[in-house]
Amino acid sequence: MLDVTSNRIQNIIKWNIEEYYSRNKKGQMNQGSENDKLASVFSFLKKNTGDSFVQCDSAGTYAGFAGTSNVNIQQQKDRWEQSQREISNSPSYSQAILELLEDCFSVIPSQEPCVSLYQFIRIKVALDCALNISQEQGASLDAPYALYTVDFSGIQSFIYTIVSKGALKALRSRSLYLTVLSEYTADLLLDSCGLTRANLIYTGGGKSHFLLSSAPSVIEKANEAVRRVNKFLQEHFGANLYLASGWAKANGDTFTSYNGKSPALSVLFQNVSRQVSENKLHRYSYTELTEMKNLWAGKEGRECAICGQSNRLRQWHDRELCLTCLQLERFSSALPENASLLCVVEGEIENGLALPSMDDNKVSLVLGNSEMAQTAKRSYSINCREPRLPRTVRINLSRYQALNENGLPKTLEELSASSNGIKRLGVFRGDVDNLGHLFASGFVQDKNDTARPWERCTLSNYAMLSSALTWFFQRHLDDILIKQADIPYLKLIPKAGGVSVVYAGGDDVFLIGAWNDVLNAGLKLQKAFDAFTNGTVTMSAGFGLFTDHTPVISMASSSADLESEAKEMEGKNAIALFGKYYDERHIEHQYRFHWSELHDRILDDKIPVLSEVFAALPDKGNSFLYHLLALFRQVDTDPMAVSRLAYLLARHTPNEKNGAKKETIEAFQSFTKKAYAWAANPKENLAFQTACLLYTYLHRNTNKEEEE
Repeated sequence: MLDVTSNRIQNIIKWNIEEYYSRNKKGQMNQGSENDKLASVFSFLKKNTGDSFVQCDSAGTYAGFAGTSNVNIQQQKDRWEQSQREISNSPSYSQAILELLEDCFSVIPSQEPCVSLYQFIRIKVALDCALNISQEQGASLDAPYALYTVDFSGIQSFIYTIVSKGALKALRSRSLYLTVLSEYTADLLLDSCGLTRANLIYTGGGKSHFLLSSAPSVIEKANEAVRRVNKFLQEHFGANLYLASGWAKANGDTFTSYNGKSPALSVLFQNVSRQVSENKLHRYSYTELTEMKNLWAGKEGRECAICGQSNRLRQWHDRELCLTCLQLERFSSALPENASLLCVVEGEIENGLALPSMDDNKVSLVLGNSEMAQTAKRSYSINCREPRLPRTVRINLSRYQALNENGLPKTLEELSASSNGIKRLGVFRGDVDNLGHLFASGFVQDKNDTARPWERCTLSNYAMLSSALTWFFQRHLDDILIKQADIPYLKLIPKAGGVSVVYAGGDDVFLIGAWNDVLNAGLKLQKAFDAFTNGTVTMSAGFGLFTDHTPVISMASSSADLESEAKEMEGKNAIALFGKYYDERHIEHQYRFHWSELHDRILDDKIPVLSEVFAALPDKGNSFLYHLLALFRQVDTDPMAVSRLAYLLARHTPNEKNGAKKETIEAFQSFTKKAYAWAANPKENLAFQTACLLYTYLHRNTNKEEEE
């Protein structure tokens, strides 16, 4: 069946490209005009604040909305024709054809203004292949398609459940394994259904959407693939990881919301999402629970030093680990940071990681090479296309990490030690706001403005939105961290410190490193994301400070709590920093702000004022700021706090008798006036407290004070 599917794909792609160029006079278009540019998909969301157009790099490859070159349409066709001749016609290379299609035509507009020619053709391929199977299997042509969704549960806890020793490398390896497991699961399901990745509408963050035939035999094959994966997960991870699924039938009109007159596609996504959620609540049958209980029964009270499981324990150096964690540790130790090719091979390999299969044969994920890829069951190339390797899928991953003077990745201890000021690790955990609502109604227009409010709710637009978000987090993130300008006052020593990306995929990101660099990176990321989405999509984040011996699971949990605090702010689009504190009435307070407030009230306002004052008064140490901070915290609860604040400021006021310069006296007087105003305003008060903390953390060592 895959042979037939592969031939159909190549024929459909060829016909659509020729038809597109013929319709546009063989590509001789008015280069540079807005009609020849691909509009940003975010320009079509209902919150849009302005138009933007997709850009490409010098090679004509998609570069988001920050490139400098307009696409040469004829040149892209020439590139396609030349490169296609170098790819084998064998079905094993169908993925290479799709990836070449993506590289050549992701910046060329199709019949829909914000849908690229690549996505337009890919969706047509997916519809045709699914319809062809439905016809062969005798499925009802009233609803020949099925939207099928799978979603991994427990990803975050799996990644961050590790011990501190060698934690950073292990974190990145676990993140890589989960990414490959998700991609491999998608391939397993598609192979079972006789389809290719053209029918994978979206994958990222552990979730995948497929466009399948609604034929009962096809749905049963997809369900069987999910059952096989879950059986594997139960055997290797117990109840820690689970693959939920859901599906619903559709027809061609559903994917265009009946030409904009019905919320059909939004309803379809909602129905499938509801099934997935219900599946997560009813994961296992009684038989499966009994089998897991017997499989993971404890022996002699011993537990894995990493995950806490008590079955299949093995000795690993000075620790006892379960077999799964042992494999992960070995894989992490053997995997080079610049690994570019991973292969799935038969058998149980010592330095490999187990993967599910559709039979009882064992398969493993191992570090591979070109020779191994020729005979492997399939391969995954990282951030590069491999057109000469069969059954090879490109996966995009952030490779950004801080290196020490020897060119090796910094450890958590080294990252903490390289912080400016106080020696602490910073953790930034960000997540896109209201993603479910965005897919449910983001493209819906005001019903008073148009007779077809759901006109933009098409499968092509959703595919473009999904791919744009995935591209930002998995391909553009590294460029942001490298090229975007640093935030003033957070990067005192330009080449010091560093950040490592632990996880970035789907709609969230996890950064760890020198605390001031991590906050700096998080702010750059948010700024770039706001520009990327035209302000139509927002993200919220949590940022925490930790010692380098804090367990990773604690850092992850605390930063997740901070992220949740940020999302509770009205309108979200916020960040929560540090943690909670309690006043004398035991009332809880949280340092959280909308991003604009963090910039306007703190980074661009109060920290520059503090820097100016302390530059003029070098004798004023952090102890002075701590006194100010304590009094600002007491303003709401203690009537005398303002009086004590006035006394403190008066006692430290410089004067000419003590040799102070006029400029110094004026600067401190200006600061005093601002301090009174800030103390009386609750929002400004909290902002000043945050500025005090940031400033003291940045200058902690300069005043030779003992760390807390």
